[in-house]
Amino acid sequence: MNKIPALILVIFLAGCSKNKDGLKKQILLIENSDSSSSKTSLNQLSELYLEYANSFKEDSMSEVYLYKSVIFKFLIADWDKSIENARTYMERYKVGDNLFRIYLKVGDIYANEKKNYDSAVRYYLKASGKIDFSTPEYRFAAKSLEEWNRLNTGSKKVAEYSYESARFYQMAGEFNAAVDNYLRFASEWKANEKAPDALSAAGFIYWNNLKEPEKAKECYTKIVDLYPESKLAVEAKMILEENLIEMDEMQLLEYISSKEKRSEPNQ
Repeated sequence: MNKIPALILVIFLAGCSKNKDGLKKQILLIENSDSSSSKTSLNQLSELYLEYANSFKEDSMSEVYLYKSVIFKFLIADWDKSIENARTYMERYKVGDNLFRIYLKVGDIYANEKKNYDSAVRYYLKASGKIDFSTPEYRFAAKSLEEWNRLNTGSKKVAEYSYESARFYQMAGEFNAAVDNYLRFASEWKANEKAPDALSAAGFIYWNNLKEPEKAKECYTKIVDLYPESKLAVEAKMILEENLIEMDEMQLLEYISSKEKRSEPNQ
């Protein structure tokens, strides 16, 4: 009685194996072809990757192929399909660097192609702190947060997103935009716990990146005056009293070296 089911199972598994091997061969054939980077080949590969990932979910290559299906659809500007494949990936895999890379790509699509800033912000913030952004991605994220704030002026999240926008601009190397956003945040949300951080970040950018020492001093002075009990006030006061902002690189190195020597325990 067990022979027929066993025979059917063998035939079924053989068919699956053959189909699996066939898909792998098709994938390898296109991957190794001279036209592998063409739009047609990228689209074909994306479809084959998706078929493999959906047909053989337990296979070790399924996660990689599903990830590639998202990226290749992104590369050929098939935005809707890239998002659709991304959602499949997100449902199936809950951790890992590829998940955060997908968040970034989906964020880029919503920010630049869909102009859907609710979704763009959500995915950028999901990826923030989990994986490095490229410089354009930091810029896209900063602008998305600014647009979100413009469209949602009454939201409680405006303060948080204003600070994050400044931080993303700083990471993108957009130092003037970063300073503007940090100072606006510190001015509009003086009672926010991140206000001293915003002033400190602005002061550092003026000092280190924009080479505007007087404006840097203004930021550090505000920290001392407005937030005297904060830890940053201690640091700001030391920077001002020791006149570190006016030191050149060699003088700073000598200052740090002498501080370290003074803090060493007696031998």
